[in-house]
Amino acid sequence: MSIWKPVNDRIVEAAHDSRNETIGLLLGRLEDDTIIIDDSITGEYSAEPNRVVLPSHTLARIADDMVNGRLKGNIVGWYHSHTESGLTFSATDIQTQKKLQQFSSLIVGMVVDTVADSVGYYRVNPQTGEPVRIPDEKIRIYAEPSAAVPPELIARPLAPPTPAFEIRRRPMRFKQPTPKVIIAIIVIALAASLALMGALLYQGVPGQALTISHAPVMTATIGSPIQLKANVTGPVHNVTLLYSTEGSDSFALADMGVSTPTQYSYTIPGEQVTGNILYYMEATDTSGNQMRSAMYQIEVADFKLVASRTTFTVYRSRSAVGQLNLLPINGFSEPVILTARGQPAGLSVVFSQNPVPPGATTVNVEIAADERTANGTFTLTLTSTYSPPNATSVIRQTEVTVTVADFSLQASPGSQTIKVGGTTTYLLTLTITQGFADRVAVSVQGLPSGASSTLSTAGNTLQLGPGTTTITLQIVASSNVKPGTYTLTIIASGGDIIHSQMVELTVR
Repeated sequence: MSIWKPVNDRIVEAAHDSRNETIGLLLGRLEDDTIIIDDSITGEYSAEPNRVVLPSHTLARIADDMVNGRLKGNIVGWYHSHTESGLTFSATDIQTQKKLQQFSSLIVGMVVDTVADSVGYYRVNPQTGEPVRIPDEKIRIYAEPSAAVPPELIARPLAPPTPAFEIRRRPMRFKQPTPKVIIAIIVIALAASLALMGALLYQGVPGQALTISHAPVMTATIGSPIQLKANVTGPVHNVTLLYSTEGSDSFALADMGVSTPTQYSYTIPGEQVTGNILYYMEATDTSGNQMRSAMYQIEVADFKLVASRTTFTVYRSRSAVGQLNLLPINGFSEPVILTARGQPAGLSVVFSQNPVPPGATTVNVEIAADERTANGTFTLTLTSTYSPPNATSVIRQTEVTVTVADFSLQASPGSQTIKVGGTTTYLLTLTITQGFADRVAVSVQGLPSGASSTLSTAGNTLQLGPGTTTITLQIVASSNVKPGTYTLTIIASGGDIIHSQMVELTVR
């Protein structure tokens, strides 16, 4: 026998999450001599710590879903949990199983022991009436569909698959039933058996039974409160809401307040609405009997903030542009406000839209540096904030790294003296900061007529990396240079950045 892991986990987790017994049906098929359980179904049921029943209206809904094709597969078994009696097949379980095996020899009973955290599968020997536990080595929990049937069974010749339920025909004078009629017969037969199981397992006090009527809440928005309402009738003692947020491994319990004699409600606080929510309701009557609603899921609209680029290099007096993406989850469409923090003085961050209107998913961000901005690398935190009405703001953020790049120029000495027809030199020091990648051109202005300049490197345009480079500037005064004192301006330019130094040249 094989059971799909998500189905096994769902049944076991539901059993552990409840203080009372749980119950439902196992769905699947027979393939290559293996009973494959690939789904389960349950609904509203009444439960106590040691008794449980699927009411007739739940069974009727399951029957209708099967007949009309909304529920796929065959009924191959039933499951329930034990909260007190351990991993056993009780006398009541045996009677239920015997009734079910009258209609199909394949039916199995699954028992979840929540105390010992163990699971067992049982049949009943039709001759002796004794329970027979299926050996654990015959039980297979599979994750991939291809692993449902053990390889050793696939390898051998097999007889054609038999249906999961055996239908005994009436005398041949009756018309052969259609597939839908067959399913109906199966479900009705099983429903009758489970009704008997209910009589055996659940002994409620006479009088009106508990009922829960609830219009499920299917969607919500991150950070916004969620109000849940239910109409509960019968001898109600209290109604409890159990809910779990995505990522949590437990359910929170909250007493639902009474707004009218039959209407109960509870509002999940906005600060707890941090992701998709699973919830159900339990009603307890004055005798301690319980009714549990179906499990529902609320899809919570949320968003993420992602930068298309996470590193920026900015030159002084220039800017760099990137893109921010607001990624909606579950159809999020609300306005958000963008902010930035961590930038040094002189570094500005401007968003193309702010606030970001509902439905917009892309915003440009422009980062600019001015003359005050210090060289270096800085981490900026970009934040998007959604403010639900009357609730705590929801913040999503991302980080980007910004490098402010520049270079500096120093010339020494501050003055030189040469004779007509002679030469002299100045020492130029160029310091390039990390991130600056443009070429730097060096030129001299203010030379007297007849004088010329050359650099110790080839050409006047330099491709330099981060660090400090020393360059020799040579001035040649020809024989026709007029003696005097001149002010020279040494200019270094690159990436739209210009730095200059002035020195004196005296010709004698």
